[in-house]
Amino acid sequence: MLEAAAKARLGLSVRTTGQSPQAVDNGRENAPRCMQCSTRAKCLLSWMSPAVADRLQQVIVELPVPVGGCVENQGQTASHLTLIKLGYFKAERRRSSGDRAAVGVLGRGRIGGYAGLFKQPSVMSLTALTPSRVCQLPILAVYDHAFVERDFRQSLYTAIGQHIENMADWCSLVRESNISKRLMLAFELLAQEEGSRTIRIPSHQILGELVVARRESVARHIGHLFHAGRIIKLDRWRVVLNPPDPMGMEQDPLTEDHKEERARPVRG
Repeated sequence: MLEAAAKARLGLSVRTTGQSPQAVDNGRENAPRCMQCSTRAKCLLSWMSPAVADRLQQVIVELPVPVGGCVENQGQTASHLTLIKLGYFKAERRRSSGDRAAVGVLGRGRIGGYAGLFKQPSVMSLTALTPSRVCQLPILAVYDHAFVERDFRQSLYTAIGQHIENMADWCSLVRESNISKRLMLAFELLAQEEGSRTIRIPSHQILGELVVARRESVARHIGHLFHAGRIIKLDRWRVVLNPPDPMGMEQDPLTEDHKEERARPVRG
């Protein structure tokens, strides 16, 4: 019965821009492999007892999400909890003008759709920045099986708290007047999501939305960070983050640019 309810919702779980939904349940081909999952240590589902986990395996579905795929829509009440297994998702808020802007990035182990647990509409949209994979769990199944377990409830509350903390970190970085510093803080947050000092950087357009800077300014300041050795380029999209060189702090763009911007008059 739970499996039938899950299948009824699967076609609406993942939407893409200009593409057909990718969420198609082919028997149990999309069944999750929880015990072999590299994200298991961060996953909310790892806190369930074996008995409950076995029952929920019947309705948890692992899905590929293409770039641009949307797993949560602002203003709609989610029918599933979404658990990010692989990739980056940008969190977007719709402005009063109707357009959207990125306000943060979520990576492995983060959850989406949790407002649906409280029958509330989502406050932001989650859209894949990279080819990604997620696991989805029907909220009705959470009510029927998982909520009765104290460890699962505590883990869920912790995951929601960490999600809010992550969004607060993204919001606070824009208070820095130095664009290079805002970018490095953004890269550090991406490294935190990735669990590695090697990260995939989003497009200059997305970075501009995240750090509140023009795309041209983002490109220029990334160049400053390359030349200063703060980031090492591996290929077009991947970089390694370096700590600052104590001997080269006078040329560090995180301090040098700050002086330049302080000296520049602010125009209304």
